[in-house]
Amino acid sequence: MPQAEGSGAVVHYPQKKKKTNKTEEATNGNGNGVAGAAAAGGRVVHFPQVKKKMKRPREEGGQQQPPQPRRQHTEARQALPIWRQRSKIVETVRQHASTILVGETGSGKSTQVPQFLLDAGFCIPSSSSSSSSSSSCSPSSTPTPRKMIACTQPRRVAAVTVAGRVAEEVGCALGQAVGYAVRFDDKTSARTVIKYMTDGVLLREAMADPLLTRYGVVVLDEAHERSLQTDILFGLIRRAQRQRPDLRVVVMSATLEVESFQKFFEQEGKEGGKREEKGEDEKKEKKKSASAAAL
Repeated sequence: MPQAEGSGAVVHYPQKKKKTNKTEEATNGNGNGVAGAAAAGGRVVHFPQVKKKMKRPREEGGQQQPPQPRRQHTEARQALPIWRQRSKIVETVRQHASTILVGETGSGKSTQVPQFLLDAGFCIPSSSSSSSSSSSCSPSSTPTPRKMIACTQPRRVAAVTVAGRVAEEVGCALGQAVGYAVRFDDKTSARTVIKYMTDGVLLREAMADPLLTRYGVVVLDEAHERSLQTDILFGLIRRAQRQRPDLRVVVMSATLEVESFQKFFEQEGKEGGKREEKGEDEKKEKKKSASAAAL
């Protein structure tokens, strides 16, 4: 230190403290904040780490990502047990006016059978059967009258839920190619080809149109939950089949008394055959009487 000339006294000049930022004090210049502060005898200061916000990946084109593609729905459909019986179900419905289908709960009967029949062309009129069935969901320039596929459910909640799922699988908005009709709520349009409804709705339609001319196939789902409405529907549909040989009926259930329903429809077939034979005999007799009168 400097000394004053001639006096020999020592003069101490106070040292100015260097200003350091908080980061240097905490790290002590060596990157070890806690250790450096402890060595200097000072207070340890902890600075909380700020979490960085993760940025969302930018979507292509700045648009929202599309919903689940139909390819994944197809994979889910193929995993269902009923998918392996697809061709057999279609051929059975094509060859017989009435079909009874029994399958376990969760096998995919309610959602897949109407789609099988749609893809097979049951909603396309015979005059345009040569056209592809895939065009049934898309509007055409020259619309042709089409038959719908009706699928009844015992409860309205089931009808609405199943219709929404089938609409996703088909790839159409609910109310377009796939719709539903329950009490006080009708979600259908002129393009609807698969229509889910309650038993009561179909019963009211049968009262106005006994032959059910709007439908090519009527699927009665959960038939084991029998009620007064379902029993009346069975009778009305069987009567409509007498005048409409093209009408197809599919009865589905998880636990169903197959024998009773089979006897019910077989009896109708036998009675129909007897009526046809009786009609042919009457025609032959009329022809014979007409020829005898001419002679």
